[in-house]
Amino acid sequence: MLSALGTFTIGDAMFDEVEQVILREMERSRLPGLAVALVKDEEIVWSKGYGLADLEAGLPVTPGVVFPVWSVTKPVVATAIMQWHERGAFALDDPVNVHMGAVKLQNEWEQQTPVTIRHLLTHSSGLPVALAYPLGSSFSSLEEYVGAVARTVRPAGEEVIYADWGYAVLGHLVGRFAGCPYEEYIHENVLDPLGMRSSALTLAPAGASLAAGYYVSGADGKRYRSDFRPDAGAPGPAGSLYSTAEDLARFLIAHLNGGVRDGKRILRKETADEMKRVQAPTGPAWRGMGLGFMVDEVGGRRLFWHAGNGPAGSTFICGSCEENVGVVLLINLANAETARSAIVHSALHALAADGRDTPVGTSQDAWRLPPAECERLTGRYISNLWARAELRADEGILTLRTHPGGTIDPVEGVSYLERIGEGRFRVHDGGFGGWELTFEFDADGTANSFVGGVYPFLFRRSGDVPPAATLDADLAGRWAGIVSSPMGPVPVTLDIMDAERGSVTALSAQRAQLQDFSARNGHLSGYFEVAVGDLGDWTVFLRLASIGGELQGRAYARSGLAEMPMDVELSRE
Repeated sequence: MLSALGTFTIGDAMFDEVEQVILREMERSRLPGLAVALVKDEEIVWSKGYGLADLEAGLPVTPGVVFPVWSVTKPVVATAIMQWHERGAFALDDPVNVHMGAVKLQNEWEQQTPVTIRHLLTHSSGLPVALAYPLGSSFSSLEEYVGAVARTVRPAGEEVIYADWGYAVLGHLVGRFAGCPYEEYIHENVLDPLGMRSSALTLAPAGASLAAGYYVSGADGKRYRSDFRPDAGAPGPAGSLYSTAEDLARFLIAHLNGGVRDGKRILRKETADEMKRVQAPTGPAWRGMGLGFMVDEVGGRRLFWHAGNGPAGSTFICGSCEENVGVVLLINLANAETARSAIVHSALHALAADGRDTPVGTSQDAWRLPPAECERLTGRYISNLWARAELRADEGILTLRTHPGGTIDPVEGVSYLERIGEGRFRVHDGGFGGWELTFEFDADGTANSFVGGVYPFLFRRSGDVPPAATLDADLAGRWAGIVSSPMGPVPVTLDIMDAERGSVTALSAQRAQLQDFSARNGHLSGYFEVAVGDLGDWTVFLRLASIGGELQGRAYARSGLAEMPMDVELSRE
């Protein structure tokens, strides 16, 4: 039923529409549970839980259930660092190493292009895409962690590359300015003033009802429980916050309301506004990174948001200052990109209730394009955030599929593109559903890249759409290549003796026989066990096909913590 909080009421019919989308997506994406909160005009106008927070225990989700919110931690850390900016502790364009103390950010371009605090906030520092939690590593302090991982791989300001390590540096700075651990400062100066009593930057608050986490395996399609839990240790500022839908709604209200909620001000209005202004464009000038938030214009509506993706959940906060509305969504299933986009955009439409984000041309017949237009857009694309995508044309309708290339990427789903302008498309369904994409073109009119989506980063064209698998290919022999892992490229050698016997060499030259092995009809499947240093034992499932004379597909590395999908490309030796 509708919440009694505040004076704004969503009409019954409009709320029914949002709830129907939620129920549809819970079934379609097999979501264990979720919590949602909607805000308008400084109030939480509706909040509700659906499904189960813990399948095994039968614990239902309520708006008060605590979830790890993953990278939604980042705008909270950004808010804390901007408080110190207001106090004059630094200028946004100060070289960060001026304020780092004994530990420095390692940057070979420091003399020509020093990394600034603005660069860190906007993911344009030149730090690489990498796991916030380096595999097989342990650190005694945030300072030690920063000293070990904060090393640039390109000049600052060259490109927006999503870098968890940059927020570890920002958390370190918060602690240095405050003279206490960053999490202690954030509790006292952000969470407590906003009444976020069920939130914590350590393990979940004592006595809290905590949502368990789950993922659907790309190897076998089954749903598994994940034991992974972030903590406030070394990589904490990138994604260690635990919170509830209603607590995050209070944080969102403060940002919608110029930095204040219920008379408690955490930022000046001009600072809160500056955080939601594009500071580092990605594609069109209206799209890119603010200070701790992504910023874009979708359906004529200017939005700011941040997503969270982890091995055991998917989260989102989003607001429109123009209408003073916002949405918080917490899901306890990893890679729930399709469901997340559908629910968020349905809720925004309900809150604004002005029709501006209503999809144009909802019939697929209206999405068809001439063959020549399709030809210049279709192809394979690789993003600067691990993901790969294929854009195909099916009877004139453009379909976009994303292939998981790392733990942050969406599960594979189909999105449909509707042209709304030259090189500009509205997307229906899939992980990009509800968002807009813009394409850039070479002189001959062929698309070379596109930008947009929940993570509005760059996808560069890497080639033509691959052919179908060669079903009569002889797979016997030795194959070698790489697995694209979050640790970087991992060399792999695969020996196929016959249709039922194969072995693999990977990770420190460990050789293993492939179990449950099959190499028939141009396809290969099997699995092997491998020990990975301090991370313990993993099971790696191979799902490959003969495409264009190569073996291509994915490896799914599974442990009790998570499953990591990784692209595989092998050539015959």
